[in-house]
Amino acid sequence: MLEPSNFKSICSPYVENKNIWVAYSGGIDSHVLLHLAHSTYQAIKAVHINHGLSPNADYWQQHCQQVCDQLNIPLTVIKVTIDKTAKQSLEDAARKARRSAWQQLLTEQDLLLVAHHAQDQAETILYRLFRGAGPQGLAGMQQHTRLGRAQLYRPLLNTAKQDILTYSGQHALKWITDESNTNQEFDRNFIRASVLPQLDQRWPAVVSNINRAGQLSRQLLDCLQPQIAEKLQVMLIGPDNALDLQLLQQQEQGWQIELLRAWLQQHKLQASYQQLIRIQQEVIGARIDAQPSLKIQAKLVRRYKQQLHVVNMRAATPTTKYVLAWNIQNKLTLPNGMEIDAAQVFKTADTALQFNSANVEVSSNAAGKKAKKIFQKFAVPVWQRANYPAIYADGKLIAIVGLWNV
Repeated sequence: MLEPSNFKSICSPYVENKNIWVAYSGGIDSHVLLHLAHSTYQAIKAVHINHGLSPNADYWQQHCQQVCDQLNIPLTVIKVTIDKTAKQSLEDAARKARRSAWQQLLTEQDLLLVAHHAQDQAETILYRLFRGAGPQGLAGMQQHTRLGRAQLYRPLLNTAKQDILTYSGQHALKWITDESNTNQEFDRNFIRASVLPQLDQRWPAVVSNINRAGQLSRQLLDCLQPQIAEKLQVMLIGPDNALDLQLLQQQEQGWQIELLRAWLQQHKLQASYQQLIRIQQEVIGARIDAQPSLKIQAKLVRRYKQQLHVVNMRAATPTTKYVLAWNIQNKLTLPNGMEIDAAQVFKTADTALQFNSANVEVSSNAAGKKAKKIFQKFAVPVWQRANYPAIYADGKLIAIVGLWNV
């Protein structure tokens, strides 16, 4: 049964020294959460995300403002624009926009309470099951997790929907209803309205059973994490934590997938099972002379010399190209702000003197077989080579700044 006393015990491990925020949509679940938080803690804040997807969006915003004003709760309203990709559902696009807005608002001192409950968790697990998720997806939503610099907590995740309805009736709460909740073209609405009721008729404990299966998956993952971390640690190479493919491929297939997943997570990337398989087949498994890559979010996964790297898109595709004449007796400032001088490029002053009368040029593109061999000798990946200016004297390569000179 929902009461401020047991709500406080549920939240107590996470609220200490935190600014408490409530994600308040205006619906019944978030209103109950707001009421509980307000009854339990002296100072809370609320945040409402206006997605602008419904003709009633501004009315919902006004309703949330009125409720918060009555309770003397400061409300922050954020209007977002939904940018949906061709392969993305509207639900997913709205969720990402919402999370992005929260992340921009909240700091490391903040804890955001979100009103997901037991039925939401069961719907999530079923949705991921139907999409072919593995153990991590089938573990469902985590009750406590990071949200950018802040933290996110779902105190009602083990609470039955009926308990929320009961609490709302006891306290005569008023809420809004999103008309899109009845639109079964949305996958989660279909699961909520058509799938779960049928399952519940056959197995009345289906929601708690699905959630228990999710909890068991989570426990299994927690048990495996130390082993995954230990195996992964010995496979990391260099300052950018590249992945040693020879060591990776010594592992069994199941371990390879989990190690790849964990490695990508270290680089702040969440990959689907299909993307992990594509990395194995199209990047790791590409022919030896290829330069394979796979885009995940705003980054590229690339292979170089039996190593796997995560590369920012900008680093992988440099935009500034140049060829500049250089009087080596003076410093030269490159378009990227880098400065070079003769002492930096040549081994000795006498070596520099040899090129005083030459036509010296500095280029962003060290081209040709000689340059390629130098980069290979120093194991410089293809996408990093534009970071090393090339020095030419009378058309002949005489130096690659930071790596080599005659």
